[in-house]
Amino acid sequence: MPTPPKHRDPDTFYTRNSMFLLSICFGINHAAVTTPIQFQSSLLHPYGNINNMLLYLITMFSALFLGSLLNDLLGARVGLTWTMAGYSVYVTLFATAIVLPMGANGLPEVGAQFCGVLGSVIGGIAAGPLWTFQGAVVGKIVEDVAEHEGKTSEEEKQALSGELWGTFGLWFLGWEAVIRAAVSLLKKAGLGLPVTFYVLGGLAFAATALWHLCTPTRADTRQSGGALCGKASAAVGMLLSDSKLILLQLTNLTFGFGAAWNASYCNKTFISDNKAFGDVFLGLLSALISLIGGITARVFGCVTPTIGKGPIIFVGAAAFFLIGLLSLVFTDGDSVGAGAIVFPILMGIGRGVYESTNKGVFNDFFPKPETRAGVFATVMVFGTLSSAIVFALSFIIKSDDPSKNPVIYLSMFFSLSTGPGLLFAACIRKRQESARMLS
Repeated sequence: MPTPPKHRDPDTFYTRNSMFLLSICFGINHAAVTTPIQFQSSLLHPYGNINNMLLYLITMFSALFLGSLLNDLLGARVGLTWTMAGYSVYVTLFATAIVLPMGANGLPEVGAQFCGVLGSVIGGIAAGPLWTFQGAVVGKIVEDVAEHEGKTSEEEKQALSGELWGTFGLWFLGWEAVIRAAVSLLKKAGLGLPVTFYVLGGLAFAATALWHLCTPTRADTRQSGGALCGKASAAVGMLLSDSKLILLQLTNLTFGFGAAWNASYCNKTFISDNKAFGDVFLGLLSALISLIGGITARVFGCVTPTIGKGPIIFVGAAAFFLIGLLSLVFTDGDSVGAGAIVFPILMGIGRGVYESTNKGVFNDFFPKPETRAGVFATVMVFGTLSSAIVFALSFIIKSDDPSKNPVIYLSMFFSLSTGPGLLFAACIRKRQESARMLS
């Protein structure tokens, strides 16, 4: 017999509505930030890839050095508020960079370059801890809802985590789709991009305030902060001491390489330079990625209790592998024509898996609250490091021939390794659990 629901004060106890609130506010804020990333290369050429590389590199280091530390010092709720505010500043500075005059040669002048770099620095400092805080908050929501609904078995908790992460993915990526589509439609209607991005900055700030004011303070529990290097070494130590955590990072490497390859190469080659689409459709097709990601995340969340998370991880890895393979098959946008829509479709499927099922896997493998912040910090480190490598190589390698770019082969290799990595991690966990039962 299930334990009857417990009645708690919703002001201090997370509920399913808390996940809805987080998904809406976080979705609006994050969509406002990811949209400029799609436009960096075209609007601030040739410095856009440098800005994106800088953004991801700083994100990696801030996740490693600041994620767990700030989670202990501030609490996940306050920390998430500050980092969402940092995201909002990033969008506002990008709008300022593109409103500043360009040089006679069409390249950004010093003022625009400065705003672009400053925005990337602030955005990177915010982005690393942000996902650590978000993972910690969702973990608390899963705990509270499971307790409230009397779900005590490990199977029930894992099914609940898959369901709630699916809900998060649906609304989070759904808002991203709406905002990205709105940018393209407003551009087509004649509204200047600087005005559009200033509006997005305002929406990001508003979503931040709504999250902070309307959510319970339960995730504000502070712990002993510790030293900066101590927290980083603890995260690294966790990686070195737990082979499961290393094996699970293959999914994050796959996403990091695949998503950055899609943004730096596929968007330009198969969408912007394609007569069937062009720049005006870039935002709409980016919205399609988010829309498909949101729908698939919800679908995956519904089928997880029946088939488990493993087959869904395989689907996401296959989507990223096909992005790399098709980039080798087709030489340019005109060679594939309207069929280039397959790239945002595949990216959307991969994104849906990454934002929902993948993070649910980490939640299942490392359910202890004291390790959650460090685990999600490593998720950010591996994902952003791989993306930074892609943007750096995209700036360094001048050849337009994808077969000469090592990124595409790394992306395909990690895609093929993701499924076996998950299987090996599951075997290790099963062996460890059996050993504990025998002892």
